[in-house]
Amino acid sequence: MKYTIGILLIGLWACQGLSAQEMNRTFPYHASLTGTSAPNNIVEQIKSGAPTGSNRYTRDGLQLTYDNTKKALSGFYLKDLEVPMNYAIEVDFEFATLDGKEYYGHYGDGISLFLFDANASFDLGSYGSGLGYAYNSSTGSRQAGLNGAYLGVSLDVYGDSRERMNSVNNKREGISGITFQREDSHITIRGGQHQNDRYKGYPVIYTQQTNWGNQSNANAATAKLDFNTGEYEEDSYAPSLPHLRTEYANTLRFYRFNFVYNPIHSEYDERGTMLQFYLRNDSGVIHGGNSEALFLQTEFRTKDENGSLYTFKGKNIDSYKIGIAGTTGDATETHLVKNVNVRLTHAPETKDKKVLLCLTDGGDDRTRWAKLEKPFDGSTFYVGDPGDPGRPKSGNTYNHIDFESVRLEDKYGYPLNYRTEEHTTTWSQIYDEPGVGEWDLTYNEFSATLYFTPANRIMEEGDYDVYISAKSVEKNDGSPFAYEDYRSRPTKITVQARHCKSVVNPSMPIRVVEEED
Repeated sequence: MKYTIGILLIGLWACQGLSAQEMNRTFPYHASLTGTSAPNNIVEQIKSGAPTGSNRYTRDGLQLTYDNTKKALSGFYLKDLEVPMNYAIEVDFEFATLDGKEYYGHYGDGISLFLFDANASFDLGSYGSGLGYAYNSSTGSRQAGLNGAYLGVSLDVYGDSRERMNSVNNKREGISGITFQREDSHITIRGGQHQNDRYKGYPVIYTQQTNWGNQSNANAATAKLDFNTGEYEEDSYAPSLPHLRTEYANTLRFYRFNFVYNPIHSEYDERGTMLQFYLRNDSGVIHGGNSEALFLQTEFRTKDENGSLYTFKGKNIDSYKIGIAGTTGDATETHLVKNVNVRLTHAPETKDKKVLLCLTDGGDDRTRWAKLEKPFDGSTFYVGDPGDPGRPKSGNTYNHIDFESVRLEDKYGYPLNYRTEEHTTTWSQIYDEPGVGEWDLTYNEFSATLYFTPANRIMEEGDYDVYISAKSVEKNDGSPFAYEDYRSRPTKITVQARHCKSVVNPSMPIRVVEEED
């Protein structure tokens, strides 16, 4: 079976929040990297010339290179996170590039984000224009590419990581013979290593300058690989993105880079992945961008460092690790990274609910009860393909939600100590909260209903919370949405116990008012 990767590149930046990582959820995952000691949630490789100790671990972020040390390299991967290939994820991190010394008018070299085989030992690629990802097979500075490399994205400040090189000091595959409107500040995507050879492959499949591309200019602004011929298709247009050199007027500024990985795995003869990237500066001003779509197969035609056409064969892997590296060459600068986040795209989107429970005056509140039908009403659960074409279908009916997966939880996502009762057509999860009351989550394959009954004859006014979650229904199409990692966040249901002004007949079920946060 052939595997394909579709790439959609969109340039824009904006402000976006991220909810805190739940303790009993793998995602969202967060690594701040802003402490003054070595983080325990990453595995590092620190090559010669890179910062260590207090110079490396700062409150401004993890410093990957010094501003004045040439040919330095260091990087890391997220130790506790292994992502299956069919998961749809978004990775983002903040980065800063500042200070340093120019080489032929440019600072450098840059930062790379990469995915590599989870079963491979961690070993970075070449420094300088290799950006810790690609190889360098030259006789003067021979260095292997990233071990187990699957995909790499370069934030290339200097601008030469896209190039094919064949000299005494630099030799690797890439683009040759194309003049760009702007040579520095490129975002470049490379494929993985060729089979098990760390000195072959890592082909450039797309590059885009951050400077606005003028269509009336004869030179290129973007280039993408034609997988049949090994040649590159040029385009003179590119959206305007911020320059990857973030320092301005001697001021430390952080940009945020987002990368989205959406696999296609059903209904098509060729599986693959849609990729997107977003670049956002510190102002939060949104700039629209264009899109370029292409498909990458695990086998395609490309050219080696000598310009000879060959058939590239990438690695087929089951899961991957996520890493970041920073490097200098003859040009230098400080590279800082912090606040790395990994979240699932197309994860369920649920809404917290509030239910009013009217208390009695002088009566027995144990005869009162609150009922919330359709607790996931207004929520969104996904089924089908997360990639494009074939975006997943969404909804909150039994066609989307596996109601038999519903669960009573605490706010951290851990199951409560409930008992399960089986009825003729339904099941019930019943949790007795001491001094508060009984929570009863009753469900079948088509729907769910939550009941609450006070424990005491006289209940105090207040807000009483429980949390619920669910997964998407299993479609047996290879999609990951029914997996436990895709379980919805702990969704808060609040019973607001109040002495109501209206008179309520105690023999009738209580009227429920539902609110959405």
